[in-house]
Amino acid sequence: MLVTTSAASVLAVVFTLAVAGKATASGFSEFRRSAGRLWPGPGQLSPRAQHVLAVGVLVAEAAVAAAMVLAAAATALTLPSAVPLTPAFAAAATLLAAFAGAHALALARGVPATCACFGRAASRVGALGLARTGLLFGASVVGILAPPAGSGGTAPALAALAVLAGCAVGLLLVNLEDVVALFWGAPARPTRLGG
Repeated sequence: MLVTTSAASVLAVVFTLAVAGKATASGFSEFRRSAGRLWPGPGQLSPRAQHVLAVGVLVAEAAVAAAMVLAAAATALTLPSAVPLTPAFAAAATLLAAFAGAHALALARGVPATCACFGRAASRVGALGLARTGLLFGASVVGILAPPAGSGGTAPALAALAVLAGCAVGLLLVNLEDVVALFWGAPARPTRLGG
């Protein structure tokens, strides 16, 4: 149960911050452009198709974020979850696999694309972003395979600790480029929007 709670908390933080960053006018505009650049299909997307794709991704991310927030909160408060977690984790895994595929294809093609994954910054698609997405995909798979939250009696303090640990890991992953730059002096820092 604690593993499921932590995984839900990690994904709740990451997807919530991704949606919040993209929900601003400038964040959505940059995300729409990056979605067009990362489009793995044939040809280029028209501006209207870019808009539809970006809205679809944003709605899917918001649904996953809401499910994970509800699940993590219910677990921390030791309430039965009103959200079936396996479909929520499966939806997160599907989105993350699509993101990883688009990024990997852009790298393989040598496309110098950026991703406004969190709306607030556009970072060059690279190994660090793929690693983050892989870790998040792993959290989704753990959530699918682990016993569901609420399936066993867990002390409220332990459940709250699992939520806090998951939130800390989620914040670390959202700010991964900055953390790497802090400790290893990564040369390619994210490009801040409007700057």
